[in-house]
Amino acid sequence: MKLLIVDDETALCKMLQEHFEKHFECEVLTANTPGDALELLEEELPEGMLLDVNLKSRLTGFDVLARARQISPATKVIMVTSVARRAGRRISRGPVVIREGSENMGLCWIGSCTTFRNI
Repeated sequence: MKLLIVDDETALCKMLQEHFEKHFECEVLTANTPGDALELLEEELPEGMLLDVNLKSRLTGFDVLARARQISPATKVIMVTSVARRAGRRISRGPVVIREGSENMGLCWIGSCTTFRNI
């Protein structure tokens, strides 16, 4: 399995890469910019992608998601953010995921590490 991690924080990408390579049987690719992410999607066609919503770029994670659907429609995407807002108010400071493809695409708090395949 190939997993692509997209986040503008290099240290976070490295930590997640080490974690997934140590605990799961997968090849982990990382990208720190939307351009690098789209290039890796096209070249590698990963089975999964962890994608930060708030990239420090002109393009957001949602922009990358839209292009990813065209480039690699089979790639399962989990969008990640460290800040969740509801009606303009912060509801969480920790990691939150937005799981695509669920009936109520919504926010899920990550309280502990879980198997990537089961998210």
